[in-house]
Amino acid sequence: MGISRWLVTGVDVEAYLDIANALQYLWGIGGIAMSMSPDEVRALRERFDESRGEFAARVGVSAMTVLNWEKGATRPTRLARLRLREIACHTLPGVEA
Repeated sequence: MGISRWLVTGVDVEAYLDIANALQYLWGIGGIAMSMSPDEVRALRERFDESRGEFAARVGVSAMTVLNWEKGATRPTRLARLRLREIACHTLPGVEA
């Protein structure tokens, strides 16, 4: 039995797909490469009222990397995008970090 078949055995397939699609949207998993524009990265950092260095530490990258993202010189890696989406989700009202 394949892993994907094992995951949905005994589970409402429509509910499973709804959850999987939500996770893909929020975190960019399952083959969907979610990107963040330079303005979105900057807006997320500013939501915390943090310097680039402080925000970089939160994400797990260097301050220069954050600056490059915000300038559009480079784009976040897949792993960084996952972390940024996770951070963004925790800044929604009613969600504790």
